[in-house]
Amino acid sequence: MYAHFSELAAQKYGMPKKAPDTACLAWMEAHDWPGNVRELAHFAEREVLGVSNGAIAQEPAGDLSLPARVEQFEARQIRDALARHKGDVKATLQELGIPRKTFYDKLQRHGIQRSDFMA
Repeated sequence: MYAHFSELAAQKYGMPKKAPDTACLAWMEAHDWPGNVRELAHFAEREVLGVSNGAIAQEPAGDLSLPARVEQFEARQIRDALARHKGDVKATLQELGIPRKTFYDKLQRHGIQRSDFMA
């Protein structure tokens, strides 16, 4: 099923289809998939866009301080919103509910390149 969703995402975003690497396969096998098929489809989209590495390489939450977990969560939310809006700043700002300057400060702090999400 992952291959199917990866192909759909690649067509949707005009990106090459991405075959899962060993770490990705191990993560998918160990994951509980509470969101079932929809969660798998979103995961495949993030993989194709190159924005899901944090989910796979993420340290267990218990090993991270609260500020580190908040930073990780914030970066993931920004990447997901950018992916949904294909890098459109105005739509992303509306979804996130933050000012433009704050948005650009957060992109810089988290090392996020908006151009990575543009179609």
